[in-house]
Parts: sequence; structure tokens; C-alpha cells
Amino acid sequence: MSCNLNEKEETLRMLGVRGEADPQLELQVEEALRQCHEVARPRYVYGIFDLTFAEDAVILQGCSMRLEGKDIREHLDGCEKCALLATTIGSGIDSAILRAQAVDMSQAVILDAAAGVVADRTADRCEEEIRRIAESIGCDITFRYSPGYGDFPIECQPEFLGVLNAGTRLGLTATQSCMLLPTKSITAVIGLRRSLF
Repeated sequence: MSCNLNEKEETLRMLGVRGEADPQLELQVEEALRQCHEVARPRYVYGIFDLTFAEDAVILQGCSMRLEGKDIREHLDGCEKCALLATTIGSGIDSAILRAQAVDMSQAVILDAAAGVVADRTADRCEEEIRRIAESIGCDITFRYSPGYGDFPIECQPEFLGVLNAGTRLGLTATQSCMLLPTKSITAVIGLRRSLF
């Protein structure tokens, strides 16, 4: 799969490039994106849950998950449902980045940025699927909000993955410090609220 212009521009932005990029860097980014698409195995899972609101948390119906923190509660204010999503592009890119680090650290940095962009595009595809479901029931969606943002505790990652059975379905796990493995993976909450129009 070849890289598209948006992925290239986004990778350059992630690398701190503003304005015209050096042609050599552009070629390196294109090669990094080619490598990413070659080894990436994009997959995602999600679940949609009815919500009730407590003073200090949002409670998901049908499971034991409580979304704690003022920020996630504000994010979901006015929502009657939310989607939990987990996405990954697989462990192949982690191995590719490690190999690049042993040979050329600057190329490894470019590859890491490119992989982040490819991971984001996978989450975008999942979000678009959730948007279509939301629209079919007369709802709009919020933007993605991930554990670790604001006061939404990253420590919820293991339970988050458990609710979605992401270990079995995606091979996605959390370390003791609640970082995701494979590393180019995303978990997030999207609110569904009744459309005003």
C-alpha cells in the first residue's frame, strides 16, 4: 500500500516541519510510511454502552466499568451512550522501529512518527464506523478521549481492555505502568448524544 499525501503531511508535522520540507526528508518519510503499511496489521474493536452518571464517575451499563474523573464526566455530559474503542496496527512496527534504532536513530524517529500517523488513521476508521451507527439512531458523536488525558486515569487501561476482550481479539495488553502493547495502539471513549437536528 502506498502512502497518501495526508499521511505524509501529518508525519512531517509530527516531526516538527512547518512549511516546505527538505526533499530528502520527504523521501525518508515516504519510505517510512511504505514500511509501516508493509508490516502494519490494522485492527480494532469497540463496544457501545448505555450510561448513567454518578457524582464522581460515569457508569457503563452491562459491565463493571466506571469512567472516573471530572474531565471524562464533562466530556460525556449530555450523552446517553458511549463507545469504548481499542485499535492497533500490530507488533510488526515495534520490531521495525527497534531494528531501525540499531542502525540509524534519525530514521527510527521518522519511522516512529509515521507509525503514529498510521495508528491514528486506524482509529479514525473505527471512529467513522461508530459515527455511522450513531447517526442511524439519531445521535452525534464527541471526539475521542483517551485514558491519561486530563484526570481520566491511565490506570483504567487493563479494565478497559478487559471489557472489550482486546487481549484475545487484538492481542492488545497493558504493561504494569499501563502503557499499551503493541505500542502503536489507541484506546478511547466516544460519547453519543441525541442530535439536535
